[in-house]
Amino acid sequence: MSKIVKLDIKNFRTIKSLSETFDKSFVCLIGRNDSGKTTVLNSIYYALCPNYTLQFYDTDFFNGDTNQQIQIEATLSEIPDVLQTEEKFGLYKRQYNRSTKEVIDDLTDEGNLEDVYTIRLTVDKTLEPKLEIFTNRQEPKAISATDRAKLNCFFISDYVDNHFSWNKASPLYQLFKEISEAPENSNIIIDRLRAVKSDIDNIDFPQTLETTNEISRTATKLGLNAEGLKTSIDFRDIAIKDTKICLNDYNNIPLRLRGKGAKRVFSMAIQLALTKQGGIVLIDEIEQGLEPDRIKQIVSILKDENNGQIFLTTHSRDAVVELTSSDLYLVKKSDDNEQVSITNIPEKDNWQAIVRANPEGFFCKKIIVCEGKTEIGICRALDKWRQNNNKGSMSSNDCFYILGEGSSIIERAQKIKKLGFETCVFIDSDKQDINDKKTELQALDIKIFDCENDNDIEHQIFKDLPWPVIEELLSFHPSSTELRDCPEDRLTIADYATTEGHEWYKRIDKGEALGKAIFDKWDEIPDCHIKRTWIALSEWIGE
Repeated sequence: MSKIVKLDIKNFRTIKSLSETFDKSFVCLIGRNDSGKTTVLNSIYYALCPNYTLQFYDTDFFNGDTNQQIQIEATLSEIPDVLQTEEKFGLYKRQYNRSTKEVIDDLTDEGNLEDVYTIRLTVDKTLEPKLEIFTNRQEPKAISATDRAKLNCFFISDYVDNHFSWNKASPLYQLFKEISEAPENSNIIIDRLRAVKSDIDNIDFPQTLETTNEISRTATKLGLNAEGLKTSIDFRDIAIKDTKICLNDYNNIPLRLRGKGAKRVFSMAIQLALTKQGGIVLIDEIEQGLEPDRIKQIVSILKDENNGQIFLTTHSRDAVVELTSSDLYLVKKSDDNEQVSITNIPEKDNWQAIVRANPEGFFCKKIIVCEGKTEIGICRALDKWRQNNNKGSMSSNDCFYILGEGSSIIERAQKIKKLGFETCVFIDSDKQDINDKKTELQALDIKIFDCENDNDIEHQIFKDLPWPVIEELLSFHPSSTELRDCPEDRLTIADYATTEGHEWYKRIDKGEALGKAIFDKWDEIPDCHIKRTWIALSEWIGE
């Protein structure tokens, strides 16, 4: 069944220009809010949906500029045979090279090329949409809603009530056609509804019989033939339409009246059954209204039992960790909001471990790669200090911190940078193998916030902080030894704080407590390496 291999979008909503290829049957789009994820789903649906009427507004144009027409091109492989006949769109066949990711108009007999067809939607300032099959070999040809319905493309969003009725545009009816193999022009639902009306017409209401007989007798006296007067239903307000017949639960309550999460799950059930027959399903923010365990279960089933093609968006870490890295596509918008890019995360080279260890980071634009849990805790304290001092949270600056896990920090930071994230490292300087690779990070424009040579974070802190602040920190770790403000005792404290098996701060909560204690005395701390480093890190995060 039909699958999208290439999507081109121009001047539609938040996207000025985007061209992307998809070689997979399961695509999960992740990224920051307003990066363009939902716009991608909407563009696919508008180009392929079976609606007879599509409404557009000035706000659907990029930046509201109606002088630049909307253009969406969806190139599909494996479209239904009935659409490939010469009478339909057989003359509009194109070819797709998966190796080069090119769509080719000049047809050849090369074995590595797939037959594809491109549907193009254009909307100009008149707001009248035009949907066509096109190739550069000849003039485009209009494609009707009836033909688009054969592509089985459906959208699960906040509005799924119509998915539970048996009308011709619903996924429920498309599934019915696939399973029952009903004739193309038949409408079993309406036929049955008419039969029900006929049954009702043949039933009188005994409770009203005496009243209707009295009216009949009186009307006859007045000279009007009222023979056979009866009570029945006026179908003026109950039109014979397939939209009136819908799925109900075990209490005979329409599914459209269920909770938001339950409705979305029922809609997914319909569409999962449909994708077993083949189809394109679009799911926006799959996690809405669902518990974490159900999110994982649904994502896993959608991926494993899908014979069609599924596009979904998510902000859920539970969805991300359930998938493989190659299922994930990062959607990012440039700083000037002019361009949107989509990047598929690789499956090889340990990407799976990176994603599952730090899923939250992949929803941001800036990532701080921390060497250990102490640094993670300090970042949490720094974030709260920024908020208390009107500097803006990390979240408002599209920034998050992830764990680099010791010696793997260099490789992790390099990979994240190559995916297009603004990247820095918050790191010690006590490991020579890491110090030797810092020039590699600088060459990739990865900012380094580190300690002085040979120092870890604890030794740097106890070297730099004024003694009253150190004494406050020591109050959390009582000792019978009397300590003085001298280099030897400062070193003794740092050594003990990092003794294996007795580490004071090698936990996120302990690191956060350490950071809070320091930030609470921030104005009392004179210029020193640790203060300059943390100020620079805060400036990198943004204001």
